[in-house]
Amino acid sequence: MTSSHTRSLKQWTTALSIGLCALLSAMGYLIWSDSRTGKTTSTAEIEASSIRIQRDGFDDMRLAKIDELWQFESPCNMMANEQRLSPLLDALAPAAHQYAASEVDLEAAGLLDTQTIIYINETEHRIGETDLSGERRYLQRGNTVEFTAEWVLSLVNGGVTALAQLEIFPAGLTRVTITGDSGISKVLSLAEDLALWQELTAQQIAPWPLGEIEMNAAYKVQTVDAGGQNQSYAVYSNDSLTAVMVDDARCAYLLPANALPHSPS
Repeated sequence: MTSSHTRSLKQWTTALSIGLCALLSAMGYLIWSDSRTGKTTSTAEIEASSIRIQRDGFDDMRLAKIDELWQFESPCNMMANEQRLSPLLDALAPAAHQYAASEVDLEAAGLLDTQTIIYINETEHRIGETDLSGERRYLQRGNTVEFTAEWVLSLVNGGVTALAQLEIFPAGLTRVTITGDSGISKVLSLAEDLALWQELTAQQIAPWPLGEIEMNAAYKVQTVDAGGQNQSYAVYSNDSLTAVMVDDARCAYLLPANALPHSPS
């Protein structure tokens, strides 16, 4: 392994750790339930059909509601985590107390050069700085300014990992087939074996390929669920990471090296 590759791998591992810390910070929104004083009943959550999250230095995240289920369309093609997305929409719903933008120091509120804009059904929501309490953020919607929860920015800064489902394999697995480069397959159908695969969750979701990080093709995995649906995966690995790539997802689920419970051998 070259020194440059080793440095890249260490940088990626460090980035993974930082991403996990950011994700844990984002989980603070779970305690924000009864404290939503001033928020109206969230018709925004009911009526929303598209979301676009724009952040400086990152590709836009785009989600669409299809058959009443939220799905990522960009940069990945995968299901969203409804339990995290619903509070976000609720937090961005119009507040009972609003202020005219002309009456607010938009520069001091961090709304002129904001680095994060969330579009719900193409309505712009500009996320600003926190107020003096540090518990609320300024939010500008059109010509009005209001407050939203502080954790909104932490959550969206967690990227796809914070808002997508982290479960890698579908519920109700009935069979897992692992095929190595030799073409020899191992079929798993015992409940205790399938449970190990069913419980796997990603530590991070990242666009594929992983930039300068070298990954070796390991083997193929095919699953069958209780409804008879087939899904194919490609597994890649190196000394530090395992990446599981779903067909057409454009992103990979990342886990520690050797995290998968079985191999072709």
